[in-house]
Order: sequence, then C-alpha cells, then structure tokens
Amino acid sequence: MSVAPTTRADFIESRLRDEILSGRLAPGERIAVERIAETWGVSPTPVRESMRRLAGEGLVELLPQRGGRVPIIDIDAVANLYAVRLLLEPEAIRQSVARCGQDPTWRGRLTEAYRALAKADYWNLASRHSHFHGAVMSLCPNDALLSTIAGLMGRSRLFQAAARYGRTNDDRMREHRALFDAARVGDIEGAVAAQTRHLENTLASLRAKFDSESSSEPHNRR
Repeated sequence: MSVAPTTRADFIESRLRDEILSGRLAPGERIAVERIAETWGVSPTPVRESMRRLAGEGLVELLPQRGGRVPIIDIDAVANLYAVRLLLEPEAIRQSVARCGQDPTWRGRLTEAYRALAKADYWNLASRHSHFHGAVMSLCPNDALLSTIAGLMGRSRLFQAAARYGRTNDDRMREHRALFDAARVGDIEGAVAAQTRHLENTLASLRAKFDSESSSEPHNRR
C-alpha cells in the first residue's frame, strides 16, 4: 500500500514523478516552475523543492534560471547503464536465490510482489515493477551491491515508459513470470537467465524506439 504524501512538496513531487514516468511529460519537455505553480494552485517554492528532489533521481534536469526539463534520452548512456545492470543484477539474484531456503517468508513476499505487479495499472506499474525486482534480490547479503542496483534501477525508471515501445504487457509479464517461477523454486541459473533476457529485451526496445525516432527526424523537419 502506498503512503500518502505528507507535505505540499511531497504531493508535488509525487505528481511530477507520475507525469514524467507516465510519459505525459515527455523527454526534453520544459518544466516551468511558475506555470506548474499556477496550474496546480501552489506557490513556486514547493515546486522548486520537488524538482530538486527529482533531479537527484535523474528524472529532472535543472536549467539555470529556467526551471527544468525532463532529461532527453541518450541511447549511449542508456546502453552503458544497462551494461552495468547486466553485470550486477545477475550476481545479486544468484546470491539471493541461493539463500531462499534460509527465510521461510521469502517465497510469500515474492509471490505477493508478483501478484501485485500482475494487477498493476498504468499509474502504479513503475513502483510495483521496482518492488517485484527488489523482492527477488532481497536475500542478497551484500548491502553495497543492493544499494548500487537500487540507484541504477531508479535512474532506469525514466526509460521504462519508452521501453514499452513495440512490446505488449503480455510480453513483459511473460518475462516476469519466468523470473518469478525460477526464483520461487530456487532455480538460480534459471532466474539469472530470465533477468538477463528481461534487461536485454528492455534495452532492445529502447534502441528500437531511438532508431525509429532518429529515422523520422529529417521527415519531421521538412
């Protein structure tokens, strides 16, 4: 269950995050402090505070004297980020699933996270997606590894909406189901393979979107 925002800045941060992750604010789109403040009926101060917080997550790029914008997707930076995730996440899964027999509550938590993901809608998909993957890796004893992965996953959230390009929800859920099934029964290599395929397919989807947009640019400029 999500926790309701407790301050005005929390509310604005949550709403801005939803606008960005849902794609209603597109990569490269300007985020004008005064306009948002007027539209949402708040003062500019909490808007600026929320934008600073989101900048720390990589969801907003602050512009001097001009508010901010949604970062433009750089496919080379995305590929580098996913290359690191492909190195780290299999190891975290390997360590976590290897310990699944030591925690009798883990399978229950994993099942609950998977079922929540399967029922996710457009608005809570990002949070439930992160929660499910976190549950798979939660028994990994290396806190530094988990912290690094959490940061990379957070930075990846900007790309998740774009990565749906050319893929159906059924495609994505099949990948998550394969990961869930393997992890639940303690199949270490099966879980690693499923997560690897999931990350590779996500990156391929982003590349396809980037290539499609790049090829259409000359036509759009006419």
